[in-house]
Amino acid sequence: MHPIRRGRPPPQAYELRSYRHGPGDAALEIWQLPSPSAPHLSAAGRVAGLRGRNLELVEHRVHRRLAAAGIPPAAPATARRWARSWR
Repeated sequence: MHPIRRGRPPPQAYELRSYRHGPGDAALEIWQLPSPSAPHLSAAGRVAGLRGRNLELVEHRVHRRLAAAGIPPAAPATARRWARSWR
């Protein structure tokens, strides 16, 4: 039997992965990481992603929101990861 915990649950952990597949071909993916608030996850699981035309339509808005959250834009021809927790 597990003790009952009072208060706020621990935040869920997510990771943003940015990839460059070639010139003008970028991809952004959101992955949920294992955490105490997601005990059903034993490994990171892909939640969502944008690439190609779908990313091109909203890329300027996505970059503006990422900059507001303190996440820098990805350098060309690299893969980057940023981990963050949200409540």
